[in-house]
Amino acid sequence: MAQKRSIARRSDQVGPDGVTGPEFKAALRGLSISQRELASRTGITVNTVNRWATGGLPVPRYAEYILELLQDRQRLRDQLA
Repeated sequence: MAQKRSIARRSDQVGPDGVTGPEFKAALRGLSISQRELASRTGITVNTVNRWATGGLPVPRYAEYILELLQDRQRLRDQLA
């Protein structure tokens, strides 16, 4: 019998707010960054980024931090424009 693989959220993997796949995907859209571009910029596989965006994997804290940094960068660019 095949063993089921758990993708349960662990407190050390997921941020306090627990960003969901749809929220992650919406944040990328708001930044005008594709999943492929985020993967390329960070060295994370496209498959992993896609699984975060579709809810196939929980979005880890470090991915939340990456989004926050990109959002902060965009806000600064907008302020300087």
